[in-house]
Amino acid sequence: MPRVIPAGGPPMKISLFNITLSILLVVVYTFRLSGEGDHSVKEQPVKHTPSLGSPTETVLNANTVSSWYSSDGIQEQNIATGNSGLTFPRQTATSMFSAGLLWGGLFMDGLMPPIRVNGTSYNSGIQRGAIQGIRTGIAEDPDAPDVRIWRVRRDYNTADLTLDAAEVHNVPPEDVTPEQIQFVLDQYITDWLEWPAHKGAPFYDSDVDGIYSPEMNGSDPVLYPEADEPGLANADQIIWYVANDLTAQPWTNVQSGIEIQTTIWGYDRTDGLGKTILKRFRLIYKGTATTSPDGRIEDMYVGQWADADVGSASNDFAACDSARGLGYEYNAVPVDADYSTFGLSPPAIGNDIIQGPVVMTGNPADTAIFDFRKVSSATNLKASSFLKLEPVSFAEEPPFSSDGGVQWYQILRGLPPTPQGPPDPPPIVNPVTGQPTLFWLSGDPVAMTGWRDGLWDGPGDKRYIISSGPFDMAIGDTQETISATILGLGSNNLSSVTVLKANDDFVQEWFNSLVGWSFPTSIKAVQEEVPNQFSLAQNYPNPFNPVTTISYDIPTRSQVLVRVYNLLGEELATLVNGAQDAGHRTVNWSAASFPSGIYFYRIQAQSIVTGEAFTATGKMSLVR
Repeated sequence: MPRVIPAGGPPMKISLFNITLSILLVVVYTFRLSGEGDHSVKEQPVKHTPSLGSPTETVLNANTVSSWYSSDGIQEQNIATGNSGLTFPRQTATSMFSAGLLWGGLFMDGLMPPIRVNGTSYNSGIQRGAIQGIRTGIAEDPDAPDVRIWRVRRDYNTADLTLDAAEVHNVPPEDVTPEQIQFVLDQYITDWLEWPAHKGAPFYDSDVDGIYSPEMNGSDPVLYPEADEPGLANADQIIWYVANDLTAQPWTNVQSGIEIQTTIWGYDRTDGLGKTILKRFRLIYKGTATTSPDGRIEDMYVGQWADADVGSASNDFAACDSARGLGYEYNAVPVDADYSTFGLSPPAIGNDIIQGPVVMTGNPADTAIFDFRKVSSATNLKASSFLKLEPVSFAEEPPFSSDGGVQWYQILRGLPPTPQGPPDPPPIVNPVTGQPTLFWLSGDPVAMTGWRDGLWDGPGDKRYIISSGPFDMAIGDTQETISATILGLGSNNLSSVTVLKANDDFVQEWFNSLVGWSFPTSIKAVQEEVPNQFSLAQNYPNPFNPVTTISYDIPTRSQVLVRVYNLLGEELATLVNGAQDAGHRTVNWSAASFPSGIYFYRIQAQSIVTGEAFTATGKMSLVR
């Protein structure tokens, strides 16, 4: 179940420089003992043998950043300590208290209210696990043994895992035991072998059969192209989990049937990528049992929310660079107490939507990116707004209520949360230019020009959200957004901003250079118990280019015919024609020789056992 933050607001924030707690909250953690926030206390977690069902949180630490992630969508918060979860540089001070992805739109599915927002901020409105099928309303049991978070790195058997173990167990490196290192190693092996490609986790498919089949040489993994390998974009470390909104909603929304597949990865490098964590969010609109076949979401937005605490939580400024699509925070003063302990200036930290959602334009000259491939007649939306939020202003985080959901939807569209609509409040006016704007604090703190944080109010505990939209989704559609959490460390607080923007430019150029590369990933239907009825699922991905997967269920051994047709009803391909045993089945269709457009797939099946007949048709979109 999602964690619920008390009504009084977010958890208390602890400074490494000055810890004054009157109450110590002990958090029970699923696979390690929790730390106390005071790293001078040398508490040793007990040895624990990895098993299915755990962990539910893990850490990405392939480069100079160490950051925690939870399978219910909470980002960059250390659940064990209840405090900041992103450390930069590693083993120094923290820069991010918590973060999450939010989305909202007008849900046209016959349920009220139509305005719905979900995702994670201090609360999570999602639970771990996938949704099983389109318009079923059935999700995986979040407590099931194979519903968790996975983490792999290809060099786990040769790398020195001491620092990795220290961060996993929340202990200083000098106190790490051989048992703790073995714990981390065993979990890497388990996650490599149990990588959930059948749920949608990306992998390199050496034999292109759509099935993840790892091979081991003792405890050493056999790497791609000799064998299948978990991975995406040649990452050095990767985390994956899937979650859904078929659970209690902090904004008291009705459940809508959104599945979110999250891939988080990093690179062990010394350039800008070595100061970056990349996050791909795939939103799949699967609906519920009551969602109509023509259900849709209109004017949808996604937003990366962040509560960055650069060292101390009380002395930060927020800002955005609208041209770069970058929202960020930096320290208001040249010296931060937490970072000065390590002889460092305070860094700057930000989030860039480096690949926004895809929308079709109908213009062949336009090109979008989806799954690292080019999509013709489409474009990626850029950042559409940036807002600063703080607890003592007219732009504070909305409450966890239905009213709060409406206010968050205003925020996602760049509007102030109050007064609450409808009708919508007008955009805020830039106090420097006198013009309305959706991008708050878009001035330059280094050049000291434009609207900057601190001109009218002082430093403090700032939060922000950078959003992208609008776009629409129909039942079965998949949208994809990639954001980058980027850091920069200079000789003082403002030079860190300059370094941050240079790193941001580097990462964006690097990402653009990946487009068109072949990262052979495959998705196969979930292998579960024998289904009790015939069904045909929405193809995945949709839109696709050029290969998509069609999934269907057979309750008994049956004669099965699966064909593909164009808009004129002309048969283009026969994918299946023969007897198949009961189970969840998949077949791939490659449209490499066909133009962009709408296509149909049709299944005709008859049970050899009972004689029951079944026919169904699905629609799919090929976009290039």
